[in-house]
This record gives sequence, structure tokens and C-alpha cells, in this order.
Amino acid sequence: MVFAAEATEATPLSGLQEDLASDVDVAEEIRTELAHAKREAKFLRVLCAMSIAFGIFTATALVIFTNDIEDGRLHRGGSPKGVEGEDALRHHSGDTKASIFNELSKQEIALVAKYFTEQTNSSACWSPQPVDYLIGPSAVELLSIPKKEALAYIDSTGEYGPKPPRYARVTLLRRKEGDIIEYKVGPIITGKYGRKSRIARNATIEPLIAAGAIPASKRPPDFSEDYRDLVASVITPIRNYFVQAFGPILIYEPTWEAKNGLLGWFARADITSTKEKRVGRIQFLWFHPDLDKLPKSWMHPVPFGFRVDFTRPDPQTWKPFDFLFCNQGPFHNMSGLQYALKTGQIKMCKLNFSENSSSDWDIPNPKHPHEKGPVTRQSYNPRYKIKNGNVEWMGWKFQVTNRPSKGPALYDVRIHGQRILYELSLQDAYAAYGGSYMEQFYYPDASFSLSQITSGNLLKGIDCPHGAHMIKSSKWMGTMMDKGRLKSVKDFKFIRDPLKPINYYPVCIFEEDRQTSLFRHTNTATGKVSAGRMTNLVVRAIGTVGNYDYITSFKFHLDGTIEVTSEYAGYCETRWINKDINPWEEPFGTTTHEGLSLPVHSHLVNVKADFDILGTRNSYVKTSVEIEDTPKETIISKQEKRLFSKSAPKTKVMKNTLVAFEGSGVSTAVVNVSKPTVWRIVNTEAIPAAGKGVSTEPRGYAIVPLKTNIQVLPNDHPFTIAASYTKYNLAVTKRKETEDRVSSVYDIYGPSNPVTSLDRFLEDEEKIIQEDLVAWITVGKEHITRTEDLPLVSNFGSGFMLQPWNYFDKNAAMLNRIET
Repeated sequence: MVFAAEATEATPLSGLQEDLASDVDVAEEIRTELAHAKREAKFLRVLCAMSIAFGIFTATALVIFTNDIEDGRLHRGGSPKGVEGEDALRHHSGDTKASIFNELSKQEIALVAKYFTEQTNSSACWSPQPVDYLIGPSAVELLSIPKKEALAYIDSTGEYGPKPPRYARVTLLRRKEGDIIEYKVGPIITGKYGRKSRIARNATIEPLIAAGAIPASKRPPDFSEDYRDLVASVITPIRNYFVQAFGPILIYEPTWEAKNGLLGWFARADITSTKEKRVGRIQFLWFHPDLDKLPKSWMHPVPFGFRVDFTRPDPQTWKPFDFLFCNQGPFHNMSGLQYALKTGQIKMCKLNFSENSSSDWDIPNPKHPHEKGPVTRQSYNPRYKIKNGNVEWMGWKFQVTNRPSKGPALYDVRIHGQRILYELSLQDAYAAYGGSYMEQFYYPDASFSLSQITSGNLLKGIDCPHGAHMIKSSKWMGTMMDKGRLKSVKDFKFIRDPLKPINYYPVCIFEEDRQTSLFRHTNTATGKVSAGRMTNLVVRAIGTVGNYDYITSFKFHLDGTIEVTSEYAGYCETRWINKDINPWEEPFGTTTHEGLSLPVHSHLVNVKADFDILGTRNSYVKTSVEIEDTPKETIISKQEKRLFSKSAPKTKVMKNTLVAFEGSGVSTAVVNVSKPTVWRIVNTEAIPAAGKGVSTEPRGYAIVPLKTNIQVLPNDHPFTIAASYTKYNLAVTKRKETEDRVSSVYDIYGPSNPVTSLDRFLEDEEKIIQEDLVAWITVGKEHITRTEDLPLVSNFGSGFMLQPWNYFDKNAAMLNRIET
């Protein structure tokens, strides 16, 4: 891999030296851009010559050229499956100020990783050797730009303004010190379209958190950690019993054959994990021998497992304990398990996994229709425009990017030129499963990555319509990162290396016809119908985290509404059940197939909405429907006075409450279907003048949940403490740079001692009247499992609306030209 102009030292320059270095940086960037322009011009001349030689129209040559353009630059190798390259040249016509929010490019990730590891003598990925290494799904990512600096730049007049410098956040696990440190690295000098980026000559590496604040025991999952020796050391003493119970699925057994499949495993955080002691559970699955059928492994749990203390990342310190065999135990040590097996205290389970090689109940196998159904295709002349991630459509404008840990994010969201949101971003996806003390577990999936792990390109015609525009992102984690296709299930492995990122396409943008009306009325006198078609602009991202796929959609409506939905798809987690061996498993789930139980679990997703309603000074107002006595002064006729002389029927009234301070139960809210309430973020200083035929209500936007539930576990449960945002459908806090994320990748282990907690944000009890406010919105669903969840669940989900509430003088759809 080639790196352009890496820095040779990390010490800052000063005075004249720094000015000269800056001038050299600018000059070098200009030379780089001129070189790119010359190469592209030469490439165009070659294409034109080819079109003349073959008698092809120049327009055809342009289409061929644009098929290889992505995000405004040449893409070698053509467009990936699902990318409609013919629209790319029209959309990607330059840079925008809001592109400062774009995540690091593939080249920038590798550049930063190389620079940092060389400067610190560290490794880019885990190794059994005692060397410091980059850790976590956000090991190398864009460091958030302070909001004040970002607004000063994007709101400045003219083409150039005080552009804030671009830095990376790099996360390092220090083995000797036993802690995790996040660093600010840069600045990064970025050329046009992100090409030929380089580390500035005056770059520095500065710690963002104090040494020892985050112990190594809180490190996020790292699938590159190698548990093979650990697993072998556990199974070897009992391998005869293991084969007797589960069949010849051990790859090192002489009786093993590929058709039998093999034993697979992964590490899961254990509920007993603490801040000082990192405890995990090694979970086992049967892997199908055919890679195309490998996903069916989720339907074939192996009822064997154990806990392991891997507080430190060094394999020689890992200690297994609490062994389960045929889901019986736990046996605290291996000698206890061996004794129970020898004396017949364990009821032996007989599972022949090789029989599942030809089964079809456990993998999607839909019948193909004789006739094709309707197909939606994006218009060849879409009404949206895209420029380096900046999107414009029917009065809407925003910047879209995709982050390595938390997934999709929108910035600088404007409607008819006015910003309403500084940031609208996915924060985390939480899943908590019921079970016995040893079996219950939870996943805060941003700790694994809502973007990178097994996510691939979106499927056109399914995820997005044909002709949708695809947004490129970069990742360095996954199971298909190396070149070529895996030849055997034995080669299946997880690769994680920030030095070797690749591009992929997890986000698409398209116009959607909802096949209904946005507004409608029939004139009863004439029969004439006044109506407008409901169309949306959709930004859709999909992240696959193991067995589940998360489908996040931001839908922009013509009336100024933003609809945010989260759908859940994929395979359920499963457990082995036998009425004669572990009948206690039954109440935790639904028995759907012989020996298979689907445990009940919750899905809760959090989204951050950083509102800027006509500026950064906003307030939180709750408008509730209350029941009160009808005022006697409203009874006007004698008949009414006779009818209601003693008591008039009660009536509905609307009550507005201006929330003054942060606090749990004060600036938080949970949906109550028996007491309808609208939660609004308003600007109390933006009230139209009275007497002009317009409302005197403060202008704002409302947060309107769709179908949803909330956390069902008690407040003192470790999984609730670890993700306190799951207690609320809404929490409003004063915005702080130090409170930019609702959860931490470090809190999957040691859940009772979270690094980041929304409850701590609320404990400040700061004033929130006409302050810069953030709304943390949580929606979800309790998945009560059923037999129809096999093999794949039918997609289900939840969501919310951000609706203009007294923001416009009338229905904002009337400001657009829409089809009627």
C-alpha cells in the first residue's frame, strides 16, 4: 500500500517554521490537485478517441466514463453490484462546506493507522505478543469537530471561511499499563474528494482521556482474539464424551469429515463481568460445511460452554471455569466436570449435527413465483442532487455519512434554507435476552459495530430500488476482507486490520412513492378531489451484527416531516432444550423445533437529535391532553344551565409545560397511551408578530413516537444500568461536547459500571430553557418469539417522526410543486 507524504516526526513546529510548513502544505495540495486534473483530462481524451475509433456517440463514452465515477472521483474496477454509476457524474459535481462531517476515507484510515502505530511502536491489531494495539470498532475514526467551530465555518459567507482542522480519534490498548487511551491525531490535510490525504508536518498525538480511566478489562469485543488454544485445552480432556454427545465435529479428530461440519464458537459478555474482571462466555455453534449455508449455524446451538476470565488480553492469563455440558452444571472446574461425566451424573444428550447438512427448515428456501411481481425502479431523472455526500431534494438539504461504530449520521439538516438539526444520528442498538443467571445476556451492538462486521453492499431491487444512489463507506473489520472467496468453512475467519481498509456501500438514497396521498379531500358539491401524492426521499443504511440485520431509514417528507424507522431482520438467537434434561429453559422462550428454543428478547434503538430551531437557543415544551371541568362561564343558554346546573360534563383541554431543568422524570418521557402528549423542541424567541394572520405559538418541531415499547427490566438490573437510555422514549439534555454519544463501546463488559450513562447527563440538572438542546430518542419492540420466526424473521421494527409543529404558517407541502 502506498502512502503519500507521511510525517517524519510528531513534534509541533512553532513561529516561522509552522507558517512555512503550512505554506508548503497548501502548495503541495495545489500541485496534487493539478496532477489529478491533468490525469482525468488525459483519461477523457482517451475515451473520446476510443468513441471516434469505434463510431460511438460521445454521449455513450460519457456514460462509460461515469460508470467508473464514485463520490466525484475515478473508481477503479467499475461500480459494485447495486451502484447505478450512470447518475454519479451528475450528482458528484464538487465539494461542500458540510463535507467536513464526512468520515475518514479508506486512504485516510490506513494513513492514520500507519502513522500512529509507527510513532507509538504499536500494532494495528491484536497479537498474542505483548505489544500495544488499536482496539475497538472505532479504533480509527473522524474526531468530532466542535460544534462552535463547525457552525462558524458552514454558516460563513463566501466560498472560504475558517475551516476547522480535521483530526482522527485513535484508540489504543496499552498492555503494560492495562488501560485504554483515546488520542487526538492530526491534523489531516485532505485534498479534493479526499484524495492524497496526508498527515500534516506539524501533527501531534494528544491523549483525550486520562491514563487508567478505562481499564483493559472494559475493552470492546475483538474477534481477532484467538481462542483456539483455549477451546482445545478445555475439550481435549473430555473429547471422548464430547464426540459421544455431539458427533464427530472436532476438526482435529481422526474421524472428522468435511460433510460433518465443524465446531464453531464466539465470545459473549457475561452478566457477572465487572470493571475489574472481564468475564465472558464461550458460546458454541455447529458450522455447516457449505459456506453458502453457514448462516444456518444460528439454528444449531451446541449445548456446551464455559465462562472465561480474560481480564487481560494475553492468552496465557485466560482462565476457563463454570463448565456446562448438555446444558447441565455449571461445574466450577474441569475436574468437577470430568468426575460428573465419569460417574454418570450428567444425562448424555445425543445430537447428530451431520443430519442437518441436507435440512431445509433452517435456511431460507422460498419458492420462486411463476410470474414476477411489480418492480420499483428509481427514475432516471431523480429530483435529488448529491455532491460529496451533500443531498438536496424538494427544499431539503443535509450531509450524510457513515461511522465505523455507530453507523449512519446526518448533519446540517435544513428545510427551505433553515437549519432544524445540527445532527441526526443512530447511536446504538440494544438487545437483551431472558434466561437463567448464566444464560441471560445483552448486546449493545455499537460495541461490535453497526456498520462494519459482516455488512456488505446493499441489494438493489430489495434493500433499495433499481437506480438508487449508493454512498460509499470504508471498513477494516469483517469475514470477507481478504481477496477472493473463502474455499472452505475451515478458512472462515474474522479479519480486523485498520492498515488494510476496503470500500463498501452500506447506504443508499432514493425517492419513494408511498402509493397513497399526503393530503386529500373530496368536494361534496362537485365531486372534485384535491390531493397530493406522498413521496419521500429515503436514506437507508443496513448493518449486520452477527445474526441480526438492522435496517435504518431516514425518510424526508414534502410537508417538512422526517420519519425515522428501525427494522430488525435476520436469525433469532437459539438455545437447545430437552424436557428431560433442562425443562427449566421452557419459560424463557418458544419451543419452535425439536430441541430448539427461541428466547424472548428486546430490541431498543437510540437516535440522537441535536436540534437547532432557528438558532441554537431552544426549549423543551410538553403539550398534554388533560381532562377538566367545563368552565361554567361557557354555559350560555337557559336550557344548558338547567341541564348542567349541578355539574357540566368534563372536557378536554391542552396544557403546555415548559421544562426548566434536566433530570430523570423531569426532562424525560415515556409513551403513555392513556395520556396523549406531544413533546416539542421550540424556539420561544421565534414567535411571529401578532395581528398578521399567523400563529403566535413558538416555532418548533415535535418528537412523535410510532409503535414502540421501552425497557422492561428493572432499573437496578445490570443491563439497564449499562444502557440507561433504554428507560426513556425521550430524554432532553443540554448539549455538551463531552456528552456526544449516548453509549460507549466499552460498556458491554462490566455493565454495572458504565463509562457513559445518559443518567449521568441528566444528573447535572442544568437549565434547559433557551439553551442548545439534544433529544435522545429511544424506540423499540419486545420480541415475543413464535414458530414463524424460523428460519428468518419477517422484518419488524419501530420508529418516530420529527414533525414541524407551528414551524410553518401552513402545510409545508404547499411550498413545493407536487404531483396532484
